[in-house]
Amino acid sequence: MFLQMDSCPLRLAADIHFCAAQGQDHRKCCITNGVTTTMAGKKCLVFCDQSVQHEIILDLSYLPCFERFDTIKHCFWRSARDSHLVEISKRFRINKWQSNSDHISETNPKQSSLSLNNYP
Repeated sequence: MFLQMDSCPLRLAADIHFCAAQGQDHRKCCITNGVTTTMAGKKCLVFCDQSVQHEIILDLSYLPCFERFDTIKHCFWRSARDSHLVEISKRFRINKWQSNSDHISETNPKQSSLSLNNYP
């Protein structure tokens, strides 16, 4: 996308990041996980703070941030997972909690069972 070598247009990058981040500020997670350790430094944090849509014209100075996109996505994922687990725990009772095999039973028997086996 950044080098305009794939089918996803660069102009959609801001919308994609805003959606993935669920409009939240993930700078603390990004800093903790080394997003600012690239040659671009703190410039990369603009991808982590999606609490407001920033008007940014991406140029080559942001290219080092690409090295940390997996970390940025991890921060987005972890925040989304944690917030959804809070919501799920309000509706379901967690019977067993293991890193690879989570089993959640419903507190409301009229709803279907839910298993979170594929979540890290």
